[in-house]
Amino acid sequence: MAGQYDNLPTLEVNTPQNAVLPVTDPYKRFTCVTYIRSRLGLTREQFSGDAWQIEPTTQEGKVGDIILTKEGLYHVAIISGETETHWILDEANYNNKGQILRGRLIHKQSLDIRGYYIPVDNSYVYPLTT
Repeated sequence: MAGQYDNLPTLEVNTPQNAVLPVTDPYKRFTCVTYIRSRLGLTREQFSGDAWQIEPTTQEGKVGDIILTKEGLYHVAIISGETETHWILDEANYNNKGQILRGRLIHKQSLDIRGYYIPVDNSYVYPLTT
């Protein structure tokens, strides 16, 4: 059934705090999964595998959760903020570009969203200080 949110584009914002990080950033070599693990201080037991292998633990997201999408060859990102209609993401390797991107927006009703993942030990709090 076609809906009003079918095939919504993702948006990219260009503000100083949302700029692509420089090439010298140590996270640049990571995949989207290893970036999240490193950024949130998670262990392999808490979060590992390829993005397409990670199963959602919930269908309701909130700031600080990990969003699972069908973008590209599947993707994961941290929800770092929100607007009324969009999630604000903190991510690496979006579209296999190998860069960290902070501030990309995805509509909360996008059909690209597979669900959300909350690690068993969800002890981190956004915003992160580093």
